[in-house]
Amino acid sequence: MVTPRQLLLVVFPLLLASCSTGGDDAKSGPSASDAEAVVRDFYGAFGQGHFDTACAYWSSDYAAVSVKRWNDDGYGEPVKDCPGLLASLSDVYAMVGDPADQLEVTDTEGELTDDTTARVDVTIASSQGDAETYLLTLTDGDWLITGDDPGSDMLDSSTATPSG
Repeated sequence: MVTPRQLLLVVFPLLLASCSTGGDDAKSGPSASDAEAVVRDFYGAFGQGHFDTACAYWSSDYAAVSVKRWNDDGYGEPVKDCPGLLASLSDVYAMVGDPADQLEVTDTEGELTDDTTARVDVTIASSQGDAETYLLTLTDGDWLITGDDPGSDMLDSSTATPSG
């Protein structure tokens, strides 16, 4: 006959193992929710006018391509860098209202496309329900925005931005 003490000695370690395994699995590998958080944080910083902080969520290649696209397509006065681009975009939003209100994220939906890339659809208050799509790459353990899908970015370009 098995005593309650013997049963406890067998079951307790199994319970501990099952509890700790669940926690380890939850923390291992990249997640779509982490990529969504980066896009939300980008918009939060952008809307508050913290352009340097917002630009830190973009890869340097994406920032350079976005600045070039702004300047080449004549969206406004030429800009030199990512913070200048976001400041110019903020000025455009300010013509209609408070940029913080307009850039408030109302929804995100992300998916991992493989172990190091994700796609995040984000809807902001001013978009009238139309989502913008960003591509993110896991770089040195952090998600960075590395591109956008054609026709869905904030500049309404007709060409895809490279994601690398």
